[in-house]
Amino acid sequence: MRPAIRVATCGIAIGLSVMLLSISVLMGFKQELTKKVTGFAAHLEVLNSGTLQLPDAYPINLPPYLVQKIGNIEHVTHLQKVSQKMGVLKTGVHFKPILLKGIDEDYDTTYIHTSLIEGRLPTLCKDSASHDIVVSRYLADALSLQVGQRIYAYFFEDNIKMRRMNIVGIYNTHLKQFDETMVITDRYTVCKLNGWTNEQYSELELKATSLDALPSVKTAVESATAGYPKLTTITVREHYPHVFSWLNILNTNVWVILALMAGVAVFTVSSGLLVIMLERAPAIGMLKAMGATDRQLRTLFIRLAMLITLKGAILGNGVALTILLLQHHFHLLQLDPAHYYVTEVHVIINPLVILLINAVTVALIFLSLYIPTLILSKITPTKAIKFD
Repeated sequence: MRPAIRVATCGIAIGLSVMLLSISVLMGFKQELTKKVTGFAAHLEVLNSGTLQLPDAYPINLPPYLVQKIGNIEHVTHLQKVSQKMGVLKTGVHFKPILLKGIDEDYDTTYIHTSLIEGRLPTLCKDSASHDIVVSRYLADALSLQVGQRIYAYFFEDNIKMRRMNIVGIYNTHLKQFDETMVITDRYTVCKLNGWTNEQYSELELKATSLDALPSVKTAVESATAGYPKLTTITVREHYPHVFSWLNILNTNVWVILALMAGVAVFTVSSGLLVIMLERAPAIGMLKAMGATDRQLRTLFIRLAMLITLKGAILGNGVALTILLLQHHFHLLQLDPAHYYVTEVHVIINPLVILLINAVTVALIFLSLYIPTLILSKITPTKAIKFD
């Protein structure tokens, strides 16, 4: 009987540990990637529909009362104005197209600070141009740029505008959507390049409490701006659909893993219990001869199976939590950011999710135990003696 118990215990432990590791890694990865995207692009953007094609040709200037109304919408946590300008950075014979993003003092720079690997952010002032820029690691490597260096930027309209910019910082998000083109500066500089007043801007960015709140927030914003037909509202999911489509594929993969591992746990316990009952067929026959009913024997073996399940669950949770804690504190597993957008495996240890996975797994095992115990009704004292 010992081999059957060991196999069943190990099956449950492996199944549960893989499920817990899979869901924790997925949650951590999604959270980190969402932070990257919303940290640089916000949850929602209110802008002129033409800005999607020409970021520097369609400024907006919403009335203060409307901005305040949007800011008071439920689940909206922060508003920030952004001005944009397309241009080119050039050093010698090398050049790269850029999207100059102007921010001001009201901009939430929390995530930009975490992505900053060298230097500082531009000096942000509403009434003067600093000509400070922060470039990505990708642009810095491509153009051989360093913090403290000055570089010429060219902007094309009816004539060519040239500005000499000061590189004050370098950031790295590992997201090509930002790293290949985005350069950060103060909003006053961008407004002057565009020929705008400081009250004009490319878009109004909104931070929300979570991605789940975006549908309701978008509906409320569209209702508030209904009197402005040229305005459109775009969520981060709509702006970067390929990123979130990839996350949805990962969701599907994890659900498949959860289903397979739950099936492994159920199968190992059920088959282990069946082996135990067959090995104990003579004892079962003797108990029946002494007056034991099928119901009493079924209860006995189900309790035995649940004890095996409990032991396997404790072992599986212990292994999974140990690995998760080691990764969380010591970052042992690294990733290639060129393929995964992050440098390490991020994990989230959510007690409610862990309890839910354990509860569902144990419930499925318990419900499946009735099937192997049906063999008890086929064992009679006479057959059991012959079997012995």
